[in-house]
Amino acid sequence: VRRQGKIIAGLLESYGFLPANHSIYDCTCGIGTQVFGLAEKGWNVYGTDISSQAITRAKAYSHEFDMMFTPTFAVADLLKPTDNPTEYDVVLSLDNAIPHFMTDDDLLTALGTMNAHLKDRGLLMISLRDYDALIENPPKSTYPSVNDTNDGRRIIFQTWDWSDDLTSYQLNMYITHHVGDTITTQCFPAEYRALRREQLSDALAQVGYHDIQWLMPEESGYYQPIVTARP
Repeated sequence: VRRQGKIIAGLLESYGFLPANHSIYDCTCGIGTQVFGLAEKGWNVYGTDISSQAITRAKAYSHEFDMMFTPTFAVADLLKPTDNPTEYDVVLSLDNAIPHFMTDDDLLTALGTMNAHLKDRGLLMISLRDYDALIENPPKSTYPSVNDTNDGRRIIFQTWDWSDDLTSYQLNMYITHHVGDTITTQCFPAEYRALRREQLSDALAQVGYHDIQWLMPEESGYYQPIVTARP
């Protein structure tokens, strides 16, 4: 939370956005990873996600952080734009949320919804996996992550089943929970589009964004490629 908050806050300041007089809308906030990191840096952040369970967890986590402004959260669907949307200085969608939009129409709708929430001189910031590199040697799995807690050991890993044309893949997240001699495993599937940078840039331009710029991890310090654009 704090590492990503520091990086994103630094990038926003490099674009001229400061927490004292600018607002942020994280439109795919999940459980609040970036929301809390930015709020600890003094930003006033509003977070939404399509998952009501994620929003419930984000609200529950709010008391764990020292923030000048307590973030507000709500459930929202980027494919269902609202009338008279509230406008913000910055709209974020980080951690590879955008590749969930599997069709061009859905992608354009989501980007349009984000655009409607941006002030005239605002900034859109999106991060996603480096699919340009990944499809050169498509991975089939991730390394397992092992976490020992008071509730036992949790082992988490993913398998990726790619389409024949490498334009999409099904991700299966496995969580194995060890408690004493009892072992249980859950699998959570999700479908992703292997969205290349050129494809996303073209979609942004179609919606009407301009000044589209890409920041790679070695430049930004963030763990995924980031694209920024102006409305």
